[in-house]
Amino acid sequence: MRVLSLLRKLSSSGVNAACRRRVFSRTFQRPLSTSLNLSNAGLKSIYPDVRPPLLPVTEFCFQNSEKYLDRPAVINGETGQKYTFAELKEAVSKVASGLSRRGFVPGDIMMLYLYNCPEFLIMFHAVLTLKGTISLANPLYKVEEMQQILSMSKAKFMFTEQEIMHNAMAAGMLCGGQVKSIFLLGEDSHLPSFQNLLDDSGDAFPSLVTFDPLSDVALIPFTSGTTGTPKAIQISHYNLVANVCQLDRVDFFPEREGAVQLGVLPFYHMFAVFVNLVLGVAWGQTTVTMRRFEAQRFLHMMQDYQVSLLFGVPPMLLMMAKHPRLSDFDLRSLKRVLVGAAPISGETIKALNDKLPGCAIGQVYGMSETPIIISISPLGDQDNSVGVVVPSTIAKFVNEGKNCSIGEKGELWVKGPQVMIGYLDNAEANAESFVQGGWFRTGDIGYIDESGHLYIVDRLKEFLKYKGYQIAPAELEHLLVSHPAVLDAGVTYVTDEAAGQLPKAYVKLQPDFPINEQDLVDFVAKHVAPYKKLRGGVEIIDEIPKTPSGKILRRVLRDLANKQVS
Repeated sequence: MRVLSLLRKLSSSGVNAACRRRVFSRTFQRPLSTSLNLSNAGLKSIYPDVRPPLLPVTEFCFQNSEKYLDRPAVINGETGQKYTFAELKEAVSKVASGLSRRGFVPGDIMMLYLYNCPEFLIMFHAVLTLKGTISLANPLYKVEEMQQILSMSKAKFMFTEQEIMHNAMAAGMLCGGQVKSIFLLGEDSHLPSFQNLLDDSGDAFPSLVTFDPLSDVALIPFTSGTTGTPKAIQISHYNLVANVCQLDRVDFFPEREGAVQLGVLPFYHMFAVFVNLVLGVAWGQTTVTMRRFEAQRFLHMMQDYQVSLLFGVPPMLLMMAKHPRLSDFDLRSLKRVLVGAAPISGETIKALNDKLPGCAIGQVYGMSETPIIISISPLGDQDNSVGVVVPSTIAKFVNEGKNCSIGEKGELWVKGPQVMIGYLDNAEANAESFVQGGWFRTGDIGYIDESGHLYIVDRLKEFLKYKGYQIAPAELEHLLVSHPAVLDAGVTYVTDEAAGQLPKAYVKLQPDFPINEQDLVDFVAKHVAPYKKLRGGVEIIDEIPKTPSGKILRRVLRDLANKQVS
């Protein structure tokens, strides 16, 4: 246990308690090698172990901020409004006091239901300093969807904005008396405003707040629900702090402090939460918020704010790689791009490398349950892997209960201090995901190569089966996108009584490109084994249904294919 005052939370701290959630054997520093030992213990990181401090998230993030108080911490990319680190700390303190004055107590849960903006960051850290928990909602959710995740998270408070406030109010009413108060970004006579919290005197913050970072839940995000019902994930303060410390040791970020990030990923997604709201603050970086992604505005912001570090998702990089006028924008400030959240092809990375010669492009792999990074590309990597495991993380691939050898495909299992506490009120999912020895089953299929790099092929639950043969949709999608006519692709199946599942592709085409569906069926057939052919056909649609983080909504494609068959 640790007793912390507000002053200690929001001031520079020299505390560096050497506490870790799990015990790991000492990791040795070794170069990438062709002689890997894939024993039952798993593959360890090439980087030295880390010793994360036992601190709550906000204290950890601000502990070095006295060195750069006048630096912009967050800028509204649309309006230019900015908060320096000094102003951000003060705003967090006042909003936390205002929340406390209005009945928010340690253990309460705040649902954030709004688009990217600086106020999202302020509320995020204000709640965490009160030992509250943040839950996250997609601002595109309608009333019924909001009611579901409000009930699952048990949130008593909400923070929303005017465009979607009526959805928030309606969902709150459907939850009975669960939701006590809804705070609004903007002004409306029906709801208390965020500005009132920001105008608080700051003297209502509790004098003492007791934290146990190992077990206190900082976040309750939800799984993306690409294949089924979303699950509520419990993330501790220690999980987040540990993942920052893990990235401190990798070599992809030679310059951390002072970098300018573009906060374009949706803040309700764990990738954005970690890199923009936690990592960016902890590393003393400036985050420029972008309310919603739009290609031209995105490129203008990259240029106008001289963004140097971009965390992106595959659709974003695919757009840049295929943009006919990318060279019209001055992107020389961009030095690092890391892509995650979904698979990306080596062809797309190479195309973007050619257009951005002064920028290093790498991949990260992770999931909301390991907030958020399990592996990362070492600087200079040019292959199609998702890199090597981060410090203090152990990985292995398992097939039918046996550890896989080099190059053999299986399900990825991991251990590490970043692995979540567990799913909320879901004993069945916890029993399925955590297995003997403390291993967490990711549900992703891949393999390890001779140099210790990880490759992710597809999701375990997304594989198709044609006459007993397994087919990875991502493989066919990457192949289709390599065709010059195809902007985007998603692969699902149609059910066949004799063969089981017939692969079917939905594609988005370049405008006015002379090609038809059979041309693409033939193109795929020339490049794959016979059982991988698109026997279910190809269909042209306007957009591939995806989550805002870039994951294909396969259940939507399946429903579409099944409706057309019936």
